Amino acid sequence: MKVRVILNENELRQAVRIGSERNIASLINAYQQPKEQTQKEGHWEWHITGAIGEFAVSKVLNVEWHCDTKQIQEFDCGRYQVRSTTLNDGRLLVRRRDNLEHIFIFAQVIKNRVLFHGWASGQRVIDLDQEIFPNCFTIPTYLLYPMTDLPEFPQILPDGVDMFKPPVKKLGGLS
Repeated sequence: MKVRVILNENELRQAVRIGSERNIASLINAYQQPKEQTQKEGHWEWHITGAIGEFAVSKVLNVEWHCDTKQIQEFDCGRYQVRSTTLNDGRLLVRRRDNLEHIFIFAQVIKNRVLFHGWASGQRVIDLDQEIFPNCFTIPTYLLYPMTDLPEFPQILPDGVDMFKPPVKKLGGLS
């Protein structure tokens, strides 16, 4: 089952502010993306979407969010990496240059809502050998482990967090 987080206004402002600060830092210092990446459309969105996903992980698991924009952190939240997307058909991506021993959490961000599809170790993603770009691998979302399997997953969910069960599409039938 998936986990959904709904950020309140203050939480969303904090995440968006950090995402914007990260983007400014990357433009000034060029430390996160190759130069050609910083000029692609959507660069602001990447940082903001990532920060929203990370904030949501810290909220669910009650772990520290490593949001400092002045230095690169080993982990995004607690001992986890977070990969976020706004795409409906997005997937968890892991690169060969990532630390494959880390656990990667996959988040889908839609406005102030974050849907966690699950997690996998970097090594598991690479071992599946589904290379979609040079040195960049993916894993189908149905092969991700559930968030509830993480040791920090709470027994009682914080406010704004619920177990998400997607609606079942009804087929046409007899009236």
